[in-house]
Amino acid sequence: MKTRMQFCPVCEKQTPHTYEPLSVLVALILCLCWLVPGLLYIWWAVRRADRTARCSVDHAALQRERDDERARSMVRAMLGTSGKIEPPRRGTGFMTH
Repeated sequence: MKTRMQFCPVCEKQTPHTYEPLSVLVALILCLCWLVPGLLYIWWAVRRADRTARCSVDHAALQRERDDERARSMVRAMLGTSGKIEPPRRGTGFMTH
């Protein structure tokens, strides 16, 4: 396994990703014996490494943290600047009995 920096759409930034590197031995043997299959293997292995790269960040924890921050900001917006929750006043509505 090798690691490289790559953009992660979930993290929305450059993070380390692990990926399966191309086998140098297989590429060398294929290129020495048969040039076209060797080049095809290199092309396939590079594309596979890009597709199979895995982000090293815990996406579930990151999503929970984002959800918690959204909930905190929503509560702050509902509380306004006072910081206290006031009970509704009785008898001030349109149809009071």
